[in-house]
Amino acid sequence: MGLRRLLLLVLLGVSTAVPVQAESASAAAAQPASEATAPPASAPEQAVRGTAQAASGIEEATSSIEQATSGIEQAASGTEPPPPEPEQPSLESKPPSPEPEPPALEPDQPSLDSEPPSIESELPSLEPGLPSLEPELPVLEQPPGLEFEGPQVLRIDPLLRDGWLYVDADVHLPVSNDLRFFAERGVALYFTADLEIVRPRSWWFDSEVVKVQQTWRVVYNALTRQWRVGAGDLSLPEASLDDALSLVRNIRGWEVVPADELDAGEHYVGRMRVRLDTSLLARPFRVDAFNSSAWSLSTPWKDFSFSISSEELPR
Repeated sequence: MGLRRLLLLVLLGVSTAVPVQAESASAAAAQPASEATAPPASAPEQAVRGTAQAASGIEEATSSIEQATSGIEQAASGTEPPPPEPEQPSLESKPPSPEPEPPALEPDQPSLDSEPPSIESELPSLEPGLPSLEPELPVLEQPPGLEFEGPQVLRIDPLLRDGWLYVDADVHLPVSNDLRFFAERGVALYFTADLEIVRPRSWWFDSEVVKVQQTWRVVYNALTRQWRVGAGDLSLPEASLDDALSLVRNIRGWEVVPADELDAGEHYVGRMRVRLDTSLLARPFRVDAFNSSAWSLSTPWKDFSFSISSEELPR
């Protein structure tokens, strides 16, 4: 209903504006005769006046339309209530309820926050009396001589048989590269084993029982490409220098002294060593051996002791 009224008011305003223009035109026609008698205006002036009047009429119509439009807006704003503002939460509202606590785990289930069980704690501990689970590996014994750096007599065994005292010995005797070089060029090497046996005496000097030597000659023949080793006039062929030195490093069945020169029940003390005998080298090599440490190859003295029973002595 309010909109219809506003439209009627707008139409009435336009209708009133038109008669006013008509009246202004009739008033201009009914001017006094004095003015009528005035000289008529020129055509341009009349056109300018008409244009000005039309412009003023348009302005009045425009202002009335603007008034009607503002009235319509006021009516529209008055009829339709503004939309309700959304309710804002009050500061005094209740605090949100706390989140529900997770259900407690059962005793059988492990807690997520707890540390994982240690593997070592679950393994059964071995009691001192129980055997270890690790297999025991056999200890491999090194061959004689590998644990020694320098030359050394490792073992001496005096044996009494067939009316003689024999000696078996194992010697660690490494050969330097210089000696190998000269030996491969045909220089003969001489190795001598020294053995001494005495009978201790508390009231006087020790009684010397025997003092013997055994010499081996090792030489390489470049023509036959063969090594030979021997004691005295007898020599044996060998394939390499180490094979030739095996007779020097492993002494077996060395006749030392007749058994009848030994007394039953007596305590005997002996010592032994093996050395490179430079006194048997050729003269040019003797000078070189005297000034060079490469030729000084000798083991320290190795002590041993033994005694003989009356049953072991020959009758």
